[in-house]
Amino acid sequence: MIFICEAPIDAIELATLKRKHLVHRGGKNKDGNAVVVTDHDLDELIDNAMAIGENIHLSLENAINGESVETNTDF
Repeated sequence: MIFICEAPIDAIELATLKRKHLVHRGGKNKDGNAVVVTDHDLDELIDNAMAIGENIHLSLENAINGESVETNTDF
């Protein structure tokens, strides 16, 4: 049995909310405060997106090979 690591869904949701503030609220949150995106934020988002992609890829490989998978994710 293969175990898949937990996907960083909560972090992706927070990044999506930040994007919403940037795109739909002119770069400000609901309270009118400026939304700041740092290089660290972007690096973390890329790492989290890659982790989700790797989990999906591994799950597909396992399904194709007929292997059972134990998941521990927020999906």
